[in-house]
Amino acid sequence: MFLTIPTLMTWARIVAIPLIVGVFYMEWLGTSRNVAATVLFVVFALTDWLDGYLARKLGQTSSFGAFLDPVADKFLVCACLLVLVDLQRADVFLALIIIGREIAISALREWMATIGANRSVAVHAVGKIKTGVQMVAIAFLLFDGMFLGLIDTRLWGTGLLWLSGVDGLVHDLLLAKGRAGDPCSLSMTADLDESAWIRAMPVVFVLIWSTGFIVAKFGLPHAPPLGFLAWRYFFSILCFLLWTAWARALWPSDPRQWLHLAVAGVLMHAGYLGGVWVAIEVGMGSGLAALIVGLQPVLTAVWVSRVEGGQVTRLQWLGLLLGFGGLVLVIWRKLLAGTEVSAFTLSATVFALLSITVGTLYQKRHVRATDVRTANAIQLGAALIVTLPLTWLESEPMSWNASLIGAMAWAVLGLTLGGSSLLYLLIQRGAATAVTSLLYLVPPTTAVMAWLLFDELITAVTLIGTALTAVGVALVVRQPRATTPS
Repeated sequence: MFLTIPTLMTWARIVAIPLIVGVFYMEWLGTSRNVAATVLFVVFALTDWLDGYLARKLGQTSSFGAFLDPVADKFLVCACLLVLVDLQRADVFLALIIIGREIAISALREWMATIGANRSVAVHAVGKIKTGVQMVAIAFLLFDGMFLGLIDTRLWGTGLLWLSGVDGLVHDLLLAKGRAGDPCSLSMTADLDESAWIRAMPVVFVLIWSTGFIVAKFGLPHAPPLGFLAWRYFFSILCFLLWTAWARALWPSDPRQWLHLAVAGVLMHAGYLGGVWVAIEVGMGSGLAALIVGLQPVLTAVWVSRVEGGQVTRLQWLGLLLGFGGLVLVIWRKLLAGTEVSAFTLSATVFALLSITVGTLYQKRHVRATDVRTANAIQLGAALIVTLPLTWLESEPMSWNASLIGAMAWAVLGLTLGGSSLLYLLIQRGAATAVTSLLYLVPPTTAVMAWLLFDELITAVTLIGTALTAVGVALVVRQPRATTPS
């Protein structure tokens, strides 16, 4: 059924792409180009709902239609995103997230189909909501003005696009369990299948965690550090509460687990983030802060081997030293650029180092397998309670603008819902030394991102340091070969 009414409407979305793009080359339209492109996009975007409705109403559903519908959506969204990036109305990094996600999900569908598990990646209600938010965001950004004199479509479009992009990425990553995503079962238990998604968790964590510099770059100039973090915790808690209610996730039944989660949250969120952000705000360079906090894997290994009686092999010690040496090379240029070191900034950074180290070890030892959503809500609630009174010591106001809103959206949806949740899962699954060694990869990945997004220089020393860091981490996380008894 290639030429039914529903499939023709789906084809129309693909045909619409050159029309929407072409409008912006019609200079004789002047400012009306924005309105014309918005109207075209909205009309064709509505066919995404209409073709499915008519297919069901007319009994013309088909496997070809089910295949073509998401393809048409991806073509339309990706083409419009490229136009918006060219017009400097959408962030290139966010566009890469959305387009990369679409490519990854398409590849996943193909792979699932080859192994007979294509039902495992069927379209979910959350995915439809994400697509709807994405369509509204693109329409707002194409319009690029004051709608009805009341709505700043550039501001709202930017916020909604960040919401749809990051939320879609986080949803796809965290709901993956084995071959299928189960939105009602996200507790971290030892019997999780070693699926491709699970094996990819460390890589995804490093990629997300490395984008923290984007938040600092766009957020700190417009907000005090603790004030920004307090709002970040607040919005993150709201998101986790909504997610928990929707998925009917279970809260810990043991009051002691609430206490353990709260202690870990204060250390890993309020202590770590607060210490680093305050030190950088007062004057310490980001390179020196990264170097000090980069001692965490070494401290963790020393604690595990000396205090807990755990085994850290010689090869892992070599990996830790190589990784730290590579980290020094990566941030060497920033160290030479000059940094303000005072007793206060040094104390704040060391406090952050001790907080993330003790928090990781505490969580690994005391926190039992718990749903990641409820666990994060408890941890962030404790961090907010500790941070909120400290914000009264700051005199700088929050200057809400597009840059701050974008930074906050990424901090909440990407770094907290995505990065912090993945870190929680990784700590529950793996050895503390191996998990913390992944943080060595953050500065090199950040350097590559800064080169791609902001044309920051990458030197030969940076590349050598990156290679050393990668080798060091590989040695730390390397699984020993199983020996067979003779």
